[in-house]
Amino acid sequence: YAPRVRFCEVVLNKAYIGVYVLSEKIKRDGDRVDLVQMGAADLRAPEISGGYIFKKDKSPSSQPWSTATEGIPLDMHHPQSVNSAQFNYLRGHVNQFEAALHSADFENLETGYPAFIDVLSFIDNHLFVETFKEIDVYRISAYFAKPRYGKIRSLPVWDYNLSLGNANYLNGGNPVGWYYPQLGAGDYPWYARLFQDTRGFRAMYSERWRQL
Repeated sequence: YAPRVRFCEVVLNKAYIGVYVLSEKIKRDGDRVDLVQMGAADLRAPEISGGYIFKKDKSPSSQPWSTATEGIPLDMHHPQSVNSAQFNYLRGHVNQFEAALHSADFENLETGYPAFIDVLSFIDNHLFVETFKEIDVYRISAYFAKPRYGKIRSLPVWDYNLSLGNANYLNGGNPVGWYYPQLGAGDYPWYARLFQDTRGFRAMYSERWRQL
């Protein structure tokens, strides 16, 4: 799923304003980001495990935090108001993923990063960003979903108005070359380590590239 958009012509007080883009917001819903609705009483497993939407994006922030290993600034997106137990669960879970990602045995299917993330969603999101050269994503406009019974997903894709050459910085107007090597570590969370898994993540990425 990605937020749906429509072009529309706007007329205000009989004056023609112009062509605008009407866009859905990122919301939890069966027809949008399909997650279980959480309640304040969901304080034990498995209920407390989801569903959440969190993000790496611009302010304003609601409940921001930074990850323990890479120091990535993240923020809660949904639910908009969670209690301390739910917030601490999500923050702790992301920190566990990051610790596993940077462990010596990080590619282990049961104890490494694959135990925490939906790997294909991270691959597909990366391919979206690079194919359309969206020069906001990674740095900002990065959204993640944690389902109740599932792993962290790198979705939905968001904020592609500066893609396909519609930016005059970070080499956004050049259709040749990759975008991600221009970014520092803080602007490119998790992927640098993921690509070090040559037999797992990198091999899956290569196969997905061939499939598409």
